[in-house]
Amino acid sequence: MKTREEFDVFLSNMSKTNRKCNSYMDFEELEKKISKNIDGLNLMNSLVGHKYPKKELKRLMKEYGNKVIHVIPILIALRKFENKKDNFEIYLDEFNNEQKVIFDENENLDNIIEFISKIGLLDFFQDKKIKSVLDYAIGIEAGISTNARKNKSGKIMESIVGKYFEQRNDISYIGEQVDTEKLKKLGYFVEDIKINKKAIKRFDFAFLRDGKLFVVETNYYGSGGSKLNETARSYIELNNQIANVDNVEFIWITDGQGWNSVKGGLFEAYTKIEHLYNLHDIMSNI
Repeated sequence: MKTREEFDVFLSNMSKTNRKCNSYMDFEELEKKISKNIDGLNLMNSLVGHKYPKKELKRLMKEYGNKVIHVIPILIALRKFENKKDNFEIYLDEFNNEQKVIFDENENLDNIIEFISKIGLLDFFQDKKIKSVLDYAIGIEAGISTNARKNKSGKIMESIVGKYFEQRNDISYIGEQVDTEKLKKLGYFVEDIKINKKAIKRFDFAFLRDGKLFVVETNYYGSGGSKLNETARSYIELNNQIANVDNVEFIWITDGQGWNSVKGGLFEAYTKIEHLYNLHDIMSNI
């Protein structure tokens, strides 16, 4: 039985952060995204301070086509889907008549003009709120990249744990994001396991050791909140279900200072889940 003293040591070893310098902003990736559209962005510069921005935008779209049209979603922070046209069903008038706006040179250019005019982008450019459309687009992309950091710690956690398993020579590493169908083919029947009434589709990692299958879940919480208690309870439930499956064991690897705000929930999980570890444990080969 794990003791409170052992738990206190476990909690005290939670890392302050798992981020490195390259976790904050990928300027190389930012440059790649901008460079692909730099010609179109520079062409759009003629809209800044223009007396008739609608007329000028139509001229640009007619003359340069998708080189200009395809940068418009960037300017309103809409991610483009690869190999697909951006297709937005919006309301263009006060009568709520549904009208599709598709950013492509073969579509109705007037719809595009009306759309970005009504959201205020043309006025923004006309009033010289910016000096350069290119610089504005760089700011948009930087902001989107910053927002994408929300689950960055979780991804970093998975990367650290994955590299740890890959380098171990005393296990048969199956891989990451291992779905239950693959495990079933290996002879381990975990496809009926559910958490919060939802079937588990895949585990973060899986490996074999001494004739047993180990399935692994990882996460990292830099900040606290009531959600963490729910997370702890859900993993207790998952552990209990897996305990009833022959030759399968569950490992939960979690970390982060967020756990200090819900010590009670984590302590319950610590006493009920045999294989509950943090990064310090992993790096110490516990």
